[in-house]
Amino acid sequence: MRHARCVGTGSALTLLAADVVYVPLRRIPATYLLDAVMEAAWLTAWWTARVPRTRSRFRRTASLIRPKRR
Repeated sequence: MRHARCVGTGSALTLLAADVVYVPLRRIPATYLLDAVMEAAWLTAWWTARVPRTRSRFRRTASLIRPKRR
């Protein structure tokens, strides 16, 4: 989940920057400002979403090992 969050944030920031820079220069149509708004919404969603904490693999496998009964 952390990798997806990082990739999503990075791509949204990159596309947002491109929209904000190239619309005033008239390289792309002004409708891309709507795209910039949606990317800002995605960034807000990514930053405010709660990431569930996962236990480490060691703890998970260690809990599966049961001591032998005598």
